[in-house]
Amino acid sequence: MLGMLGVSFLFAALGLLGLLVAAGSDDSATQFMGAGLAVFMWFLLVGYHGRRAEKRARASGGS
Repeated sequence: MLGMLGVSFLFAALGLLGLLVAAGSDDSATQFMGAGLAVFMWFLLVGYHGRRAEKRARASGGS
């Protein structure tokens, strides 16, 4: 449980960092990179929790 919260916090913090980079820069390439980092971290977070939920469902006997 604590590991799951730690991973979620890490992904959320990196996504927030991407948004801050995108908002604080004047260069369009840096803004694109910051927004991409935020989206990438969101996908990683969803994938992490999806795999975790799938393992949990299989372990409990669900198909």
